[in-house]
Amino acid sequence: MLEIRQLEVFRTVMERGSATLAAQVLGISQPAVSTLLNKLEEAVGYALFVREHRRLTPTAEAIALVGEVAEVLDRHAQLSRTAHDIHETRAGSLTIASHPGPSISWLPPVIARFVATRPGVTVKLISRQSQGVRDLIPSRAFDLAVAELPVEHPLVAVNRYQMSFVAVLHRDNPLAKHPVLTPRLLDGTPFIGMFRGHAAQLGASKVFDEAGAHLRIVAECDYFASAISLAARGVGVALVDPISAEDMKSDALLVRPFSPPLAYHFAVFHPHDRPMSKLAYAFAAEFDEYLLAHGAL
Repeated sequence: MLEIRQLEVFRTVMERGSATLAAQVLGISQPAVSTLLNKLEEAVGYALFVREHRRLTPTAEAIALVGEVAEVLDRHAQLSRTAHDIHETRAGSLTIASHPGPSISWLPPVIARFVATRPGVTVKLISRQSQGVRDLIPSRAFDLAVAELPVEHPLVAVNRYQMSFVAVLHRDNPLAKHPVLTPRLLDGTPFIGMFRGHAAQLGASKVFDEAGAHLRIVAECDYFASAISLAARGVGVALVDPISAEDMKSDALLVRPFSPPLAYHFAVFHPHDRPMSKLAYAFAAEFDEYLLAHGAL
């Protein structure tokens, strides 16, 4: 059986031209070099050197073999580096599935920072509506996923979060003078709603009804990014998550707290029937830190 150390000695002797020089390069004794060469010759079944007057002359077989040996050793060195990088979370691949808000605004800055110090890491970001993300659970097609609640499935481990919606509006909107926006202040004001059934839309409808205020929807969107863009163009006021609002903030856009507070619930989850990779675990920790720093609970 061929051993890596035997191949290293063989290549070094071929490069340096003598067992003595090879021993110096490898930091071992000259007898150790000779022993390893002898074992290699026994393993391959033919002589690799002609030994005359303490000189080693490569045989034709040695010359034919050395190129292949060099490739094997280079590949082994690369394998060792890759294995070490994986251990240190500097190499590998990571698949993240997310509903649109995080895939547009939350995850890109975290991914950018994560890969900046890990040049051997590749990230695949899958964007789906929350139900589409949940539909990926049986296939385990992700290392980490983000979706709006509910996320209840026996195949995943779930961390639940919440943050409060904020209001976004054009800076020239007359309501911009108010430090906090309420349903009463927004009574009859052009409002940019989310699609029916979305948490932001359901919450807004409820608190407007309770306040006896008219929710005047002039546009409906699938994505927070679209609602924010419309608000920045003066179409109306929108309720969105605070991270997306901060990410898309511009000179034309103002962000205001909304009262009563409306909670936006979502989850970060991963398959729990297999151990998380060190890479996925490291990313999940950074993402959690990012969410907590931006007001998630």
